[in-house]
Amino acid sequence: MRFFVLGIFCLAMCGCAPTQQQIAAQAQNDDATCQSFGAKIGSDAYIQCRMSQQQQRTQLRAAAIAAPADTCTKFGNTVSCY
Repeated sequence: MRFFVLGIFCLAMCGCAPTQQQIAAQAQNDDATCQSFGAKIGSDAYIQCRMSQQQQRTQLRAAAIAAPADTCTKFGNTVSCY
């Protein structure tokens, strides 16, 4: 839970916080992923899985933010960074 709160805080500070729909979709995907591994909701394995999912997402966002500018392309008003 601490990682989730920290991740949301960092995203809000970056100005790129996900929408409520994106958060709900991520939670649903994380839930399905963890259950597909056999983790039962509320179990230690489930909680660890959900924390791991959030931590991976946070690391990916941090890497995207830290990416050098030359990995971004602009097309019209849209900027895409890889």
